[in-house]
Amino acid sequence: MSISTALEKFGSEAVKKIISASNFNTVAQKASQGLENLETGFQNFLQTPRPQNFNPLPPQPPSQLPRFTPPTEVAQDRFINELKKIAQPQMNELNQGFQNFLGQAHTVLKPTIDTLANNLQKRLQNVNTRYIQPAVNYGKDVASFAGFGETPEGLRRRSNFAQKNPLPTQEQIAEQALSFSPMGVTQVGAKVGAKIATAATKEARLSNLLNYGNDLIARGFKKAQIDKIGYKESQKIIENNMTPLDWIKSQGNYDSASAFENSLKSSIDVKSKVNILDYFRTPEYVLNKIGLGKQAEQLRTAFDSYQTELPQEIQRITDWSKRVLPESNQKIFQWLDGKNTILQGEELKVAEEIKGYLSNWAERLGLPKEKRITNYITHIFDQDLIKKEFDPDFAKLIRDKVAGSVYDPFVEQRLGKQGYIEDVWRSLDAYTKRAVRKVNLDPVLKKISDAAEGLEDSQFRYVKSRIDRINMRPSDIDNLIDNAIKSSPFGYRMGARPLTVITQKARQMVYRGLLGLNVKTALLNLTQGANTYAKLGEKYTLIGYTKVLQNMPKFLAGKDTELHDVGVLANNIIEDRTLSATKQTMQKIDEGLFYLFNLAEKINRGAAFWGAKAKAISQGMSEAEAVKYAKQLVRETQFTFGSIDTPQILSSDLAKTLGQFQSYTLKQGEFLGGMIKNKDFAGLVRWTGASLFMVSTLGRLWGMKVEDLIPTIRIGVPPTLQLPYGATQAVTQDQDAYGNPLSLQDRILNKNVVKGAINYLPAGAQIKKTFEGTKAIGEGGSYTETGRLRYPVQGPQAAIFGPTTTSGAQQYYDDGRPLSEAETATYKLLLNSGYKPTEAHNMIIRSREVKPDLQPKSGFDLFGLFKQKATEPTKQNPTGDPLLDALMNEREMSQNEKTIKDVFDLGLPRAQTEEILQKQGLSWETASVIMMKGLSVENGSRGKFIKGTLKGLANEEFKKTALYLAEVEVLSTGVTAKWLDDGDISKEQKKMLDQLIAYSKGTLDTPTGNYTRPKKLKFLPIRKISPSINKITPAKIMVPKLPKRLFTPLSTKKLMLRQSL
Repeated sequence: MSISTALEKFGSEAVKKIISASNFNTVAQKASQGLENLETGFQNFLQTPRPQNFNPLPPQPPSQLPRFTPPTEVAQDRFINELKKIAQPQMNELNQGFQNFLGQAHTVLKPTIDTLANNLQKRLQNVNTRYIQPAVNYGKDVASFAGFGETPEGLRRRSNFAQKNPLPTQEQIAEQALSFSPMGVTQVGAKVGAKIATAATKEARLSNLLNYGNDLIARGFKKAQIDKIGYKESQKIIENNMTPLDWIKSQGNYDSASAFENSLKSSIDVKSKVNILDYFRTPEYVLNKIGLGKQAEQLRTAFDSYQTELPQEIQRITDWSKRVLPESNQKIFQWLDGKNTILQGEELKVAEEIKGYLSNWAERLGLPKEKRITNYITHIFDQDLIKKEFDPDFAKLIRDKVAGSVYDPFVEQRLGKQGYIEDVWRSLDAYTKRAVRKVNLDPVLKKISDAAEGLEDSQFRYVKSRIDRINMRPSDIDNLIDNAIKSSPFGYRMGARPLTVITQKARQMVYRGLLGLNVKTALLNLTQGANTYAKLGEKYTLIGYTKVLQNMPKFLAGKDTELHDVGVLANNIIEDRTLSATKQTMQKIDEGLFYLFNLAEKINRGAAFWGAKAKAISQGMSEAEAVKYAKQLVRETQFTFGSIDTPQILSSDLAKTLGQFQSYTLKQGEFLGGMIKNKDFAGLVRWTGASLFMVSTLGRLWGMKVEDLIPTIRIGVPPTLQLPYGATQAVTQDQDAYGNPLSLQDRILNKNVVKGAINYLPAGAQIKKTFEGTKAIGEGGSYTETGRLRYPVQGPQAAIFGPTTTSGAQQYYDDGRPLSEAETATYKLLLNSGYKPTEAHNMIIRSREVKPDLQPKSGFDLFGLFKQKATEPTKQNPTGDPLLDALMNEREMSQNEKTIKDVFDLGLPRAQTEEILQKQGLSWETASVIMMKGLSVENGSRGKFIKGTLKGLANEEFKKTALYLAEVEVLSTGVTAKWLDDGDISKEQKKMLDQLIAYSKGTLDTPTGNYTRPKKLKFLPIRKISPSINKITPAKIMVPKLPKRLFTPLSTKKLMLRQSL
């Protein structure tokens, strides 16, 4: 290799590894001085005096020493001239090559090359000892060997010298010159180029003792360790470019190398280590914590670019697919794949555009020319080729590495493979998604990978796991489950990553089932505006929502706005959506299913974005800075759920499925916790006030409570697994929770099966709420399995949000007390009478307010009807109204009697009570008679009521009233016999009353005797239950005047029972 070629090679390769550049003139001067020193060294070598007793042969006895004759001046000049002929052209070429090198390096050399020049000059100062002195010795030997002043005998005696010390050739001399030249290109040039970046400033650092600690820190040593190492040892470390592990190994203690490494890493502040809570946080905050904030910001920018570019590229493919017929799909694929397929017209145009498109992507992906295929089209392979597992040797290589790039299988050369699917749109779809991701993310992933090498163990493991998820690498548990599925009879039917396929499809279906067309979820999402208000305050929150109203027509029409352009609408909580060039059926359905939810997202994110942007501009930021600030505030208040924002604990396929919808809970908790940590009390007050306002206004539509504002982790079966869990129950459980046997129908249609199936039905949650709400509206309420009313239901609220969102439902779930059977019957009676469900229910609840006292009332108890124990729950104490007291203690009543009692128990005014009775086909008088006849004779209840009715009446009125009661069969001989037995009347009085009863029945023409009120008969006033527990008002039976004929039977219709209000 010539000198110029060697220097040019060094200039093109080694110089690229120089890191910094300054003081170039000084460097050039020092390098030129080095060359001068080199040339001077040659001259000194040539002019060095020869030693008088020089003998290159091994020591010999004096008698055998050869005779040495100093060379003559002519011989010396001859040797010098010959050596100059050899060396001078090499020196000229060396000088010219070095000058060329300096010219190339001028724009790239950095200040660190000063040290390189110093090193070169130092080497030149040692030329006499490292090169010139050996050259002198060689020169003397050469001169002697060449016969300069030597006799033929001496020459013959030393004839083996040429074999032991052959004369260097011209090339060897050039090599020797280069070996100690300023660059040392051929032997040390490559090594210098590789090490120059780290060794360039070594001399300067060693000369400044104050900086050696910083150098050790940069090499991975921790502050606590530097003091132990000391200055002298640090010189050794710096000179030899040693890592912490290299240094400990140099001490001979290889076994403790790992322990030493751990000890160094353990010296990091524990607050900077990654802990278990960090796995529940937004990754961006964790990366900032461990010192990778810059890389996190770069990752954010790259990911935003990826998400902005991908829909545009997919749309381009969609446009191509619309320009040709469906049957052109395979033909275009074959044409692009190099097959002899004839295309014409629009097909050919599209195919040529795709060919150029793929060529452009090859350039962006940096595919080497020799690895490209002229007509490149991605091959989607069938199952047999998918079954090939990942090379285990490759797996070992990347197991403990942070991924520095996105794996793209479609940039690999795939000659000779068979079994692929000829689908151009599907191929372009797959190719573009990976290509866009790789082009945008690779640069920042490389930076993160490099930065991760210097992290502490817990930090490294977090970063590795995070980047693995971004690169869609499976977690360990995901891999184990994948292997189990692929080992089962299902095999590779779902590809090489079956768990990903299964869980993603399941989550997609559950999103459709629970969020699709769900009005409640969409409105609930709007309450997140409280987060925006907490951060922006009144002015800019109002500005944000004003801007939303201005853009509402575009939102409703599905048109793009600034929000789409800047990408703030991406990565909402509905993850795992399918983005395809040729829209499939479900993708089209999704646009309708998620319309309401997406509209709420636009309102939330729009208010936050435009409000924050206005605030940023008011603070003097530029348009670009304001957009960046606004996007950050949107992420902070409305959250994003893409792969770079999902908490690490929920980033694997299995965790995403088990914790579906929980990422919002974690982020909302993080948001509130952040304000508490930062002592943002003003923001907390604003958030609390806005949230309470939402609960009392918008939240009333679906029964939102204050406690719903607090983020809580769901405990239980996740919605994705509810159906399989219910199916397992159907197979394994044959009894309910109380040990009762279950029928086959109950087992198959258990709660989890039914609810789980609804989760997988598109818009299933809303369908269920609407169905149940409509059904409850038709029945007037929700009932238990035994037919008792839980709560009333009415109005459209139940049909939209479900029956459980009504105020009656909320009250029921707070109290947990349904109506009794009797109360339910009364409730239905009121519904049939025209009352609304809520009104009827309130009447029942008001009647409960009169709570009977379990203790017996004081005073004389004539009949002893209330001698039951006070603790007996099935008995009620007297209210003071004889009629109602008797009714409440009657256990067996006809349905009419129960209905009438329930109506009277409502405590309604006379007009309302009479109206209800009339709608049931009962008059007020008839109801009164039925109630009286329902009283038992044997236990004295009827007699007690009659005594109360007759109390205080004069003889004539007494006679009229008694006759009426006998006529309606309330006063009977059984009643008089009970009075006689109890000693309330005499036999004579009983006789007269019995005659009156017989007369009312038509068996006696005229009763005889003087009818006077029995003296012993004591009467109680008639009372009724009032709506108030303490208000008991008397009622009086008004008996109409009798006709002239004294004993003409009275008409029941003329009896009027007047109740006081």
